[in-house]
Amino acid sequence: CIDHHMTNKVMVPLRLVDGGAAANCEILYKLFRHMEISWTRAIANCLYTGISTDTGCFRYTNTTSETLRIAADIMDIGCDTAFINKVMFETKSKKRIALEREIYDTMEYCLDGRCAIIAVTLKIQRRVGVSDGELEGLASIPRQIEGVDVGITMREKTEGEFKVSVRTNGSVAPTAASAPRKSARSWAAADIPQRQAAPSAARWSRQRKHSRRRRRGIYERCDRDRQAAGLYLL
Repeated sequence: CIDHHMTNKVMVPLRLVDGGAAANCEILYKLFRHMEISWTRAIANCLYTGISTDTGCFRYTNTTSETLRIAADIMDIGCDTAFINKVMFETKSKKRIALEREIYDTMEYCLDGRCAIIAVTLKIQRRVGVSDGELEGLASIPRQIEGVDVGITMREKTEGEFKVSVRTNGSVAPTAASAPRKSARSWAAADIPQRQAAPSAARWSRQRKHSRRRRRGIYERCDRDRQAAGLYLL
């Protein structure tokens, strides 16, 4: 078991867990150096892809000076950084654009606008017709908003059960982003607002009023989970 999440409690004969690493590929890089493998461009490309995606192209707070040194060494080996950065961070399919448009329509704010929540329901996924690969990176959307310190992404994995991802900006303790599993709870699908593609103004108003009442319970649960995880906004 190789991981950079200290919450990993998988019991196996061999474990290599480094909570100080920004990505699993940092650990693999060190392991490969220790093993004195024969480096290839393909290996370098894979490692760079893993490190750059886990650090948001080296923008997230988990990026360290060691991360940059490792990335520089991988570049010297011969990885195609320009191509990888273009594909991973600057290219979106038409379906991905349609998905983001739907997701922005679900966004709600709490904690005086310092926490943003988005929901990726199965209904949205089916309507847009996206693949699992096009769902990557959605958790970074809420934290890109000015004034938002905590971004919460609720992704429906099976009917009625959601996986919750938390991303924070620098003003919040970094440990909050890797909160215990118990703080990443599931919500019923009925708690997530289901919005129509183009409702009338009157219907939209009724939906919003109804959705606010239903979301109030979600926000209260978010606050309790936030406090349990030690995710306090200073």
